[in-house]
Amino acid sequence: MYEPYRDQAWEQYQLVTGAQAASRGESYMSGVDQGITFGFSDEISAGLGSLFDNRSYAQIVEAQRRVVEQRRISNPGTFIVGEITGAIPTIFIPLGGAAANAARAGTTASAIRTGAVTGAAFGAIMGAGHDTGGVLARLDGAALGAATGGIGGAILAGAGVLVARGAVRMRIWAVARMNRGTGPLRPPDRPLLTNEGSVIGPQQGLQSRQWGQFDDVTLGTHGDDATKYLWTIDERGINAAREITPWPTPRGNIVHTNLSARASIGGEAWFASNNTVIINAGSGRFGDGITPAQWNAAISYWRELGYDVIAIPFGQR
Repeated sequence: MYEPYRDQAWEQYQLVTGAQAASRGESYMSGVDQGITFGFSDEISAGLGSLFDNRSYAQIVEAQRRVVEQRRISNPGTFIVGEITGAIPTIFIPLGGAAANAARAGTTASAIRTGAVTGAAFGAIMGAGHDTGGVLARLDGAALGAATGGIGGAILAGAGVLVARGAVRMRIWAVARMNRGTGPLRPPDRPLLTNEGSVIGPQQGLQSRQWGQFDDVTLGTHGDDATKYLWTIDERGINAAREITPWPTPRGNIVHTNLSARASIGGEAWFASNNTVIINAGSGRFGDGITPAQWNAAISYWRELGYDVIAIPFGQR
């Protein structure tokens, strides 16, 4: 017997639907929920659900976030439209008028101070809401939002605080979307051995891209260890380096955690030509536990760099 909602039986849903994409209507409404609640729709839903569910609050939050992420990945443009739509009513929250009142009172300094405080307050709320990590990650998101909102509010003051709030939302969204729908950054799935946690840099051949192709790649064929690249996705974009790069690990060369301390996904790659790349999700550190939707998002990210992508079937190398 199957559970009636996909967040209550995620693995069953994945199995039965083959990780079917969410509809545009689902993506739009999920975006609306996120926009109107400053990014806290998953927590609010979990809080209400925990009153009538035998699962813990933490379990329900995790399930809700999976659904939100799946809807975001399925139709990113529609999700953004929904989030903007949901955010519109929040511009009428009275706090936004505080700076305007200060401006009408007469002093520019007062308006700037009030604008900064107002922008920082809204920025902190949105930053915390749109960060899906634990307490420290939430605080980091709140700090980023407060800084962006405070600066914007101080510069614009008055009614311009509303514009600053929009800027904060887009800044937080940009950070959250840096890994292009491939899921949240996570630590490696296995314990690190000697020097496997030291991240290499450009001096060792590491390249990171959010757009544009990699420079001076070594061409190869699928399965050839001598020309294999390792890749990960994190806040810097897609990171890649040749696996045979010497490094003082037990293997004598780099592993995926030498590219990223935390990543949403990782795998292996071969550049068949300067414009064609063959990729898989073969990473024992960042490849286990990903969904087909995340894998498809990773493929799309590689294409956005300008490559024709030959993707090894999900689950294979």
